[in-house]
Amino acid sequence: SLDGALSGVDCLLPAFEDLPALEVLAQWAAHRDLPLAFDLEAYRVTRSKKASHGLFERLGLALPKAWPGCAFPVLAKPDASSGSRGVRVFEHEPSLRGWLESPEGPKDPCAWVLQEFLSGPSFSIEVLGRPGAYRPLQVTELAMDAGYDCKRVRAPGLLAAHHADRLARAAVSLAEALRLRGLMDLEAILHDDALTMLE
Repeated sequence: SLDGALSGVDCLLPAFEDLPALEVLAQWAAHRDLPLAFDLEAYRVTRSKKASHGLFERLGLALPKAWPGCAFPVLAKPDASSGSRGVRVFEHEPSLRGWLESPEGPKDPCAWVLQEFLSGPSFSIEVLGRPGAYRPLQVTELAMDAGYDCKRVRAPGLLAAHHADRLARAAVSLAEALRLRGLMDLEAILHDDALTMLE
């Protein structure tokens, strides 16, 4: 039981992304007046790429064009998965259509995000705080690998100052819109010298 496993704990910092389990943990912590370093309400939005992209659009932030309104290659990624788990790249429409219509394709196409594939270096920034008082932290550069997903994080990231400032302002505006209490990160890609928000 949680009572046995977490006896003597002063604060909880979850390191997993299972929503039902997080809801149970939040309820358990609230009943015991135990600090939970996690914003469940913000996570309900940020765990979904579709909900996040909707928020990006409302705030006027650049994001990848959605298919079919974009050219190939097209990236397909699960709506509620983090990192590169399940991500696929399709070079042309026949391969995408074949995947969508095959038995190995998505069981629920609505649970996937289809958008233009952008190449370039990836960057991330953490923002910390509470409504009205947020602080963007250091920009880091993410090195990706087909086998290991994010294999290395470089700090500080090699991002021009004007792009770093834009990324920091975007992170703070997202935190304000979410009324975040705690810490979150924003990931972006630099493609053709333009910064595009990813998740």
